[in-house]
Amino acid sequence: GNNLVLSGGDDCTLKLWDVRTDLSLPMAKVGGAEFDAGVTAVSYHPTVEHVAAVGSYDEVVRMYDVRNWKEPLCRINVGGGVWRIRWHPKVDGRILVGAMHGGCRIVTVDGFGNRKGSESGAVLETHIESEFMKHESMAYGADWLVSEGIGGGATNGDGESSPSMINEYAASCSFYDRRVCLWRSTNA
Repeated sequence: GNNLVLSGGDDCTLKLWDVRTDLSLPMAKVGGAEFDAGVTAVSYHPTVEHVAAVGSYDEVVRMYDVRNWKEPLCRINVGGGVWRIRWHPKVDGRILVGAMHGGCRIVTVDGFGNRKGSESGAVLETHIESEFMKHESMAYGADWLVSEGIGGGATNGDGESSPSMINEYAASCSFYDRRVCLWRSTNA
């Protein structure tokens, strides 16, 4: 199991803790020089060890290799304070972000699928693949709904059902208008 825990807070710092050691001080931390506002979301990659995405009220998602804190692997402004980060369950370099007033964004990290960048410490390129702006208030929650070959009418180019097709949706919710939305990403 992983003994490293990341935490963030309103003090504009990201801290790395090793639960096998004295917990009175973090192993490492990144502070105000990097973050302009509170650190609100932290998510380890589900399959790529040592990689985590970190979000902040400063509207930027950063990806770190926890073995090298000198510089994030990438940064991208998502247009709203980051409240939720969810890695795609099947595609290494895709992240769903709940970005408060900025709605929801699907971020793609170019070259991440081959994992070379995450292992070498190279800075990776990012872009916003799609956005969802239909919430009438701040988008707080977001998650993927992905299945292979069932439901949703997955078809191949000829209109025939294909069991190998992936049905992909995102679900998101907003706070003040109490709204839940289910939507397709552009690459579904």
